[in-house]
Amino acid sequence: MEKLIKEDMENLFNVGVGNQFDYVGFYKGEKGNYLIDRTDGQTYTDDFLAENTTEAIEILFEKVEEMIDEAQRWLLKRYSELDRENPYESREEELREELQDKLKVVVITALYRLQYKNLKSIITEEQELQLAELKYNRLVKKYRLKEEVDLHK
Repeated sequence: MEKLIKEDMENLFNVGVGNQFDYVGFYKGEKGNYLIDRTDGQTYTDDFLAENTTEAIEILFEKVEEMIDEAQRWLLKRYSELDRENPYESREEELREELQDKLKVVVITALYRLQYKNLKSIITEEQELQLAELKYNRLVKKYRLKEEVDLHK
């Protein structure tokens, strides 16, 4: 992929969990399909020109999965620290439930933004939409959210 600096973002499609500075995105520009990666916490303007839409979809879903996993690792670490800080308080069950709720919010937030209706606004080819749908369904299955998120709503 070719590294680019891009100021004007037309057709922006963001997927973020956490805050506005930690997200991945995809948009079409005059030279092709651009992928935005803001997950390293250091860059803000580096965008990448994908070889084609298929490559952009593949990388978008990889980055979303990495972002979800990273958020989950951070939450697990944070709740372990809270548990260690207060070993004599019997909040273990409460902390576990709170952690599970937050993990679920992270996943639902990311997957909600990857729904079919959102992808369809930027991906035009049927074959590319099918690839995105396969990738999406794999993440839904991995994070056990089939009942929570409906792709075609």
